[in-house]
Amino acid sequence: MSNDGIEMGSTIPKEIDVPITDDEAVLAALGRKDLLRRNWGFWNILGFAVANLCSWEFATSLIGSTFTNGGPVAVVYGFITTFFGILAINASLAEMASMYPVAGGQYFWTFHFAPPRIRVFLSYFQGWLTSIAWQVGFVSTTVFLAEQIEGLIVLNNSSYVPKGWHTFLLMTMFSLIGLVMLTVGKKALPVMQTVSGVAHIAFFLILTIVLLSMSKKASSDFVWTKFVNNSGWSNNGISFCIGLLLPAFSISGADGCVHMSEEVRNASLNIPRAFVYTLLINGTMAFAFMVVSLYCITDLDIVLDTPTGFPIIQIFYQATNSTAAATVMDVMMMTIQVTCSFCLLAAASRLAWSFSREGGFPGAKTLAKVDAKLEVPLNAIYLSVTISILLSLIVIGSSVALEAIVSLCTLAAFMSYTLPIASFLWFRLTQTTPIAYGPWKLGRWGVPINIFALCWCIFFVVILPFPSVMPVTAETMNWGGPIALAVFCILTVDWMFRARFQYFGPKIEITLDGTAQAGAETVQEVAATKEKSY
Repeated sequence: MSNDGIEMGSTIPKEIDVPITDDEAVLAALGRKDLLRRNWGFWNILGFAVANLCSWEFATSLIGSTFTNGGPVAVVYGFITTFFGILAINASLAEMASMYPVAGGQYFWTFHFAPPRIRVFLSYFQGWLTSIAWQVGFVSTTVFLAEQIEGLIVLNNSSYVPKGWHTFLLMTMFSLIGLVMLTVGKKALPVMQTVSGVAHIAFFLILTIVLLSMSKKASSDFVWTKFVNNSGWSNNGISFCIGLLLPAFSISGADGCVHMSEEVRNASLNIPRAFVYTLLINGTMAFAFMVVSLYCITDLDIVLDTPTGFPIIQIFYQATNSTAAATVMDVMMMTIQVTCSFCLLAAASRLAWSFSREGGFPGAKTLAKVDAKLEVPLNAIYLSVTISILLSLIVIGSSVALEAIVSLCTLAAFMSYTLPIASFLWFRLTQTTPIAYGPWKLGRWGVPINIFALCWCIFFVVILPFPSVMPVTAETMNWGGPIALAVFCILTVDWMFRARFQYFGPKIEITLDGTAQAGAETVQEVAATKEKSY
């Protein structure tokens, strides 16, 4: 095969006579070409989703932040309440994923369900918002991994002083590893993610047993009733709510599997299953491991003031009294975090590729190409890796500046959930004709679950921009809100002067009879054919 890219809207060669699959029929009913090889079965995508969420590994690594707002009470009870909120969010999104199993996910759903007069703009805004969330999520993971390596070096060599350029080189290394895995290593990726999902559970059991058997224990009063407010906020309720950032960060983001939809077999059923099952698995493990970690904090001051910068490393050391054992235990967590970075890069690049097929990004024609040899959106992958490395450069000058950008990650994610859920709820309540649901649906519980999910989305969008410490300084400022506002202003200007002349919503690329199409027709024109594909 040649190395030429396959462009959106190109004509399918008539001489290629292959039977259409169920997945191809579903995409054709939505006006989409099936351009990517479907290497992912249910267990592969479940492993991807489980590793992508990487809940207990990230939650415990950030446990120190909870002792500013909420303390153990926010960890324990915050996890429980947040779990049910995010479960409702995931169930709402999973139902839409079953109806429209496309890589674009939220922007595609928003366009289809939003009020007609504003759906194109909301879809455009949603496409950018979701792309930013996943791109920044990948960058945050590389910086997180880099700083953990530096923390382990400090643990084993107290004279080591991390430098900004050290962090940059490590972040770049992880970005390039991701590039290799998503291109030349793509065939091994499904199996790797399945193994990673198993290791995610196995390492949880191993580390839990080690901590429970070797560590001294804190009191149950400390774990279940200790409330901490060292933030400067006079209102304990606000402090508790800000403390929910930890569970919100650690168990949100399951929509990564959605952006792999066009590489998954039986996607209309397997994607929503993975969507919900991964939260049940990860939420349970994250809660259990956080409780175990709290019981293992016997000297809070030492844990919080650890020179490694990561309280969990100090907890491992206190439990085992061995730098080697603490290093191995943290490396076990980092192994899953590395595979999580592959998931984030894959989701970010697939989303950029899908949105470019609609003309949403500048240079969309180039980004929408699929490499015929590797059968991946190579240009979109290059773009995601390049952006990651460029953002990594910031850490050389100022870690605070990079943290300001990274702070947008969770906020943008919940904003990207708000629009499609609100649009779908509006659609359900106003639609007069029967809705063509996919094979995975909420039934009569759909409306109350959507309302509950939307309330949680709005709550997080409001509370996440709050600064964690008062009074606010340049270093303690939560820049997520101001950066989100700046992004909205930039996108509004881009819409007025460029995008509204180029972006018209999801395009019809093909019809059920195999006829290729070009232009800016929308999926609404073939919505009636979708029901037939199920």
